[in-house]
Amino acid sequence: MAKSKNHTAHNQSFKAHKNGIKKPKRHRQTSTKGVR
Repeated sequence: MAKSKNHTAHNQSFKAHKNGIKKPKRHRQTSTKGVR
């Protein structure tokens, strides 16, 4: 079971990285707007 949980986290991390990567960037969006 522990292995299954780890596997899920790995997959979630990959998906989160795709969608999550945008989340952290969103915080910087405010700074980007000023730079733009």
